[in-house]
Amino acid sequence: MSNDITALTKVIPDDPLLTVAEVTDYLRLGETKVREMIADGELPAAKYHRKTLVRQSAVEDYINRHTFPTNSQDDQGEK
Repeated sequence: MSNDITALTKVIPDDPLLTVAEVTDYLRLGETKVREMIADGELPAAKYHRKTLVRQSAVEDYINRHTFPTNSQDDQGEK
C-alpha cells in the first residue's frame, strides 16, 4: 500500500506539499501563527485526510509578499 501523501506530492514534483510543522520550521513561526495565517487566507492550504498541506510555492509567495526591499547604501551605513 503506497502512502497517499507521497502519491499526492508526485503530482507536481517541483512544488512539494509541506505539513504545518514543516511550514513552521521554514518560516520560523509557531504552529498557532501558521494555522491563523491559513484560516485568514494569508497562506493557501488544503486538507488531505486529516493533514493540512501547503505548497512550498505558496510559502515562498508569502515570503515574497512580505519582504521589504533593501537599499544597498543602508546596508553599508551610508546615506
